[in-house]
Amino acid sequence: MAAVNAVISLIASFFPLASLFIAIFLPAASAIAARLSKPAYVPVYVVGASLLSVAFSYADIGTGLFYVVPAIVSGSLLGLALRRRELLGLSFFLASLVNMAFVYLSFPLIEALTGADFIAFFLNLLGLAEDESAREALPLFFFAYGAAGSGLSALFVSFIPFKQEERPKKRIFSSFEPVFAGVFVIVSLVLVPYHAGMALLFEGFAAVLALLGVPLLAKRPFPFYLVLLLFELLMIFPYVLLNEGGSLKSGLLIASVFLVPLILFEGLSLALPRKGRKPKMEPR
Repeated sequence: MAAVNAVISLIASFFPLASLFIAIFLPAASAIAARLSKPAYVPVYVVGASLLSVAFSYADIGTGLFYVVPAIVSGSLLGLALRRRELLGLSFFLASLVNMAFVYLSFPLIEALTGADFIAFFLNLLGLAEDESAREALPLFFFAYGAAGSGLSALFVSFIPFKQEERPKKRIFSSFEPVFAGVFVIVSLVLVPYHAGMALLFEGFAAVLALLGVPLLAKRPFPFYLVLLLFELLMIFPYVLLNEGGSLKSGLLIASVFLVPLILFEGLSLALPRKGRKPKMEPR
């Protein structure tokens, strides 16, 4: 897998647009390597694969540093998480943040090497150079870009049959998703009047974590889901009250209010007993 990363780095250094696809699909290679290796060996793989990738992308070293290396790191995190699925939500979120952080770290280097403003170039390419709202949405776009890579990698690796490992019965981070999703919703709404870009970014954080927490709602009686749907419909009223301007931009900024019932019911689900048979008594 380290060799696969190196070869793809070499190809991408001659075809710059290929980097966009690398960050989405390449983490799967590292996820497989981390899933099949003993955890103690994963850091060795990450360091070795990263050094090889940077060395092979000599034609465009920025490709190796800021596209392939993040894919290796984030994919390895996911691979380790797939060994113990109670860590998957946390690792998925951290892997997405790693991808976003490397994208932003690449901007100064690109500007130093080429003298070009990558953000301006990207917005010009999309015909949105004069649109201030598009510039504000860039942090959310880069996070979603990293999340797409992490999600596709996790989906791809989940179809590969692995030997089942003994896992703890209790999910260690079962409360991570709803708790932090709720915190991010509050932060997003507080930031709306001050910084639209950061408000959108934290709204994206909350949405991803709320979706990762959906499995907590499994195996509930039908009235549980009916009440959840009713609360979602009732959120239309606070949404209309908060969206005084009625514009699309302000509507997107406060759309996180619709996540509130989902997050609350995920938290409630943690406290309720699971629907199903009671465990059988063991013989003496």
